[in-house]
Order: sequence, then C-alpha cells, then structure tokens
Amino acid sequence: MKGEARRSYINFFSSRMFGVCLQYSNQYDDAKDILQEGFIKVFSKLEQFDHRGSFEGWVRRIMINTALEKYRSHLHLYPLTEKRCE
Repeated sequence: MKGEARRSYINFFSSRMFGVCLQYSNQYDDAKDILQEGFIKVFSKLEQFDHRGSFEGWVRRIMINTALEKYRSHLHLYPLTEKRCE
C-alpha cells in the first residue's frame, strides 16, 4: 500500500480508533502510543484481512489487542505485591 493510501486510512480511522485506545489506557500519551503501534500492525498484516467482517471491525480488534498487550507488558514491570493485614 502506497504512502498516500495509508495516510487516507489513518486520517479516516484515527479519531475512532483513538477513542478505543483511550478506553483501554485512560492515559492520553499511552493511547497515542497504542494507536501508532496498532496502525503499524494493521499495515503489516493487511494481507491477513479476510473480508468476512468489516474492515473497521478488524482494525478495532487489532487496536484492542495492542492495548491489551501493552497492559500485560506493564504488569510484568510492576508485579503485584502481597500486603499482609495484621
């Protein structure tokens, strides 16, 4: 896909997908990172879109999975500690 076509897709979907990313991150900067990582995945996996559902739904699922991956990676950085109540 050429650069101009990619820009068109990003411009068309970015506001909707940013809202999705923000729902999963609650932080503006993290949502921007997720959006960027998500679009990289969308364009690298474009040939995997099988046209069974909507393209927007497929993009949304990639954004959600990207957000969940980011969340899981942060869990490993900050392990939960057990608090003892005495």
